[in-house]
Amino acid sequence: VTTVVMGNCGVGFAPVESGRRDWLIGLMEGVEDIPGTALAEGIQWEWESFPEYLDAIERRPHAIDFGAQLPHAALRTFVMGERGSDHTAVPSQDEIDRMGALAQEAVRAGALGFTTSRTINHKTVDGEPTPSLTATPEELIGIARAMGQTGVGVFEVVADFGDLESEFAILREMTAVSGRPMSITVLQNDVAPRQWRELLDLIGRAVADGLPMKGQVAARAVGLLMSHEAKLHPFAGSAAYQAIAHLPLEDRVRKLRDPEVRRKILTVEAGAPPLFTLGGAEKLFALGDPPQYEPDPADSIGARARRAGIDPFELAYDEMLANDGRGVLYTPVMNYADFKFDAVREMLSDPNTVPGLGDAGAH
Repeated sequence: VTTVVMGNCGVGFAPVESGRRDWLIGLMEGVEDIPGTALAEGIQWEWESFPEYLDAIERRPHAIDFGAQLPHAALRTFVMGERGSDHTAVPSQDEIDRMGALAQEAVRAGALGFTTSRTINHKTVDGEPTPSLTATPEELIGIARAMGQTGVGVFEVVADFGDLESEFAILREMTAVSGRPMSITVLQNDVAPRQWRELLDLIGRAVADGLPMKGQVAARAVGLLMSHEAKLHPFAGSAAYQAIAHLPLEDRVRKLRDPEVRRKILTVEAGAPPLFTLGGAEKLFALGDPPQYEPDPADSIGARARRAGIDPFELAYDEMLANDGRGVLYTPVMNYADFKFDAVREMLSDPNTVPGLGDAGAH
């Protein structure tokens, strides 16, 4: 790795006023599951504006190159204050103009561009959606028009495309008014597993009309890794588990092996863990060593549990206790609707896509 590109998906740490620092940490913690304590300890906050942020990075000794992007969430809350994270609040024209002016300032100072998130999957540590989720077309297009006046910078957008036509129309207009390149996440999801083809068709039409748009494709499945060392796993919502969650791993594992604790978690308190809404036991696998990122459906927790005649929660429980409680469960959330990578190959072969989305949880 020679270069880090930061500020993806509309989350980052500049610009910022002192009173909003903790809020930005909470957003990053929620989006990327990076402990807020680590961020609070590691960030020195030597900046307020985005140019000052770039200067602070430059001052630090480093052996690799950095590319920083202007994140929409930080920009919005910097300009609008607490209203910026209120999804019922709409910025005034003056506020939109100020966001545009700050975007100009950022790219002129060296920012690679501007990023925003339009996905419900990005939430604060308190579960609130990221501020940019409900940003109006006027706000997005206003920022894009202003940044376009600089003649530099790119746009990066992640979106759910619940309403594909109308959402894409906003992104197309942002590209048209700015003249700047835009990359858009293109992923296969389980709810609409063929929608990516429609999105690539829209991008293709925009390119044919002279607009510099690209799809950004993950070269593997996008998924979740769950273990006793992570916040999210099938038993995290259990009251019986929460009662021991504060313990060091070794002590927690000892408790988890207690038959009575196991019984409470599995039969009394388990309920409906949030994980199983992401595809259920049929999309849940033991990661293994070496890791298997293209698993066979016959190896899913659900399939194995049926063969063994046990509840899938029991098998998931045992797999997480493997390796002294360091067992890892894997669930592919995107790019694995068909339990194979054929769709990914098609996406990557499209002339209007590039490989991307390898954020490694860093942003």
